[in-house]
Amino acid sequence: MPYGGCKASPYGRHRQFKNFGLSLKNWSSKIIFSLRSLPWSARLYYGLALLLLAGSGIATKAFAQQDQAVLQCRVEQGGETFVFQALPAQNPYLAPTLDINGRFRFKMVVVGSGQAVDYIKIYAFDNPRRQPVLVQYAHYAKPQFSTGNNPAALTGVQTVYSPRLEREMQYQCALYERAP
Repeated sequence: MPYGGCKASPYGRHRQFKNFGLSLKNWSSKIIFSLRSLPWSARLYYGLALLLLAGSGIATKAFAQQDQAVLQCRVEQGGETFVFQALPAQNPYLAPTLDINGRFRFKMVVVGSGQAVDYIKIYAFDNPRRQPVLVQYAHYAKPQFSTGNNPAALTGVQTVYSPRLEREMQYQCALYERAP
């Protein structure tokens, strides 16, 4: 095989990688098999231990996150309204891109930690068949927190148009000191 583990695909220039036994399907089946092989009493104790760990650690973490800044965006497209929230993160590349009715994609990036927000970037993409196309990009350096109940305090009402089929998406965002 050329390129050590790759072989040419019959579908053109794409390459198929050899499965080295590390696929997600193989791992999940091994984990389920190992839990199912335990006696019922061991599975019961294992479940109780997980429940106690989840109740103590995750619950306190969830209460601690209430003091974080949160970016809340309201997106309207095709008669539907979506509300998304994003928390500050150190790595902007991990922010998810959200699908809006299969016609647009929307991405909110909040970089900072806790109450300190360094910057916010908002991306709006048209979503044609081939690949998403950037139609709007906004950057807010050292944004201010919203003091009132205005959902458009940070961005105002933004309208984005698709270059094809006259599609339209509106969004408005506000930065709050804690989740509203």
